[in-house]
Amino acid sequence: VRPLGPTFHFINFGYALAFTAACALYGGHRLIFTLCLAALLLIGAKGAIVLLGLVLVGSTLSRGGVTRARRVVGLLALCYVCLVLVYGYLSSDPHFLGISAAVRSIAANPFGYGVGVGGNGSDDVMLAKSLGMGFQSGGDLVAESAFFVMVYQTGLLGAAAYLLYFRALIRSAGHLAAPPGATRSLSFVEFALVALFANALFQEEVFSPHAWGVWLMLAGMAWALSL
Repeated sequence: VRPLGPTFHFINFGYALAFTAACALYGGHRLIFTLCLAALLLIGAKGAIVLLGLVLVGSTLSRGGVTRARRVVGLLALCYVCLVLVYGYLSSDPHFLGISAAVRSIAANPFGYGVGVGGNGSDDVMLAKSLGMGFQSGGDLVAESAFFVMVYQTGLLGAAAYLLYFRALIRSAGHLAAPPGATRSLSFVEFALVALFANALFQEEVFSPHAWGVWLMLAGMAWALSL
């Protein structure tokens, strides 16, 4: 994993750095954590920074009890989502415009438009960007949001399946919490999944192997070892 390498995009690289930093902190490798954090701040991938921040807050609070940590991380994630939506509405941010277009399209066809339609890699969005059209208020370019692009493709049934899956995943990760006073706990996986769920509303990169891919792999391995 390196800039301009197979990650393709700096945000993907930022998510890989956030994952590495969290694992380094869990393993007690403070130098690696510091280097990853410095590189992450230099890259400026906001979603990955928020993810690592929620992991740090949750991990710190969970030493005194994971219940309080969950509430604080959940509240922070909710405030983060509301802040981004308000900012996007006021500034006509492309992420917000992509969400708005998805909501209008889903209202017109709740069953979805088919897998592969919409998103930054789709033909219509790439053509619009190549012509310099970009996102316009009231337009119909569905992109930037991993969750809403998925709902645009698979419809409300796909959205329901995704929400149920992520709920079960976070609940499974919750069993990784260590008792109060423990020096190390895999509960940070649960906090990372909450952050990924929030970021999926605004970033398509969340569904990449470098973002939720590595976290799902870690969550599955940790859960299997805890059985």
